[in-house]
Amino acid sequence: WYFMMFDDESEHWKAIHENWEEQSCEKLKHYSSDAWQPLLQKPAAAWSRKVGIKEKIRPRLWYFLFVACNVTMPLPVSYSIHTRNILFGMQEELGFDLLGMPKLQTMAALTFASFAIVGHFLAGSYRVRPLLLLLVL
Repeated sequence: WYFMMFDDESEHWKAIHENWEEQSCEKLKHYSSDAWQPLLQKPAAAWSRKVGIKEKIRPRLWYFLFVACNVTMPLPVSYSIHTRNILFGMQEELGFDLLGMPKLQTMAALTFASFAIVGHFLAGSYRVRPLLLLLVL
């Protein structure tokens, strides 16, 4: 069995995903961006691999698959996949669509906190006029 990576380019995932069941293992490996056989000698064996990816035109969608080619597996496979983009610094585990969100959320929290503090100190002078207090908040 193989662990395969496909990107969303037309010569990789898009070329193979619609007729997946009809393809041979060699053809699947040919269309994949990368494929390798994990070395699992016993159940619950730890296995890891670091893969360098260079995206030149735009951010890509990646598909990760286990492919069993003419293999019967006596035990079920359990796995977790952890991907990181080390070029994004503190945001390395966020997707490309979430870049900048921690900064935006921090700014929104600070703005809210400043309005809450100002509102707290102004509330004392508006105690006799509750409707005016609602307008200020």
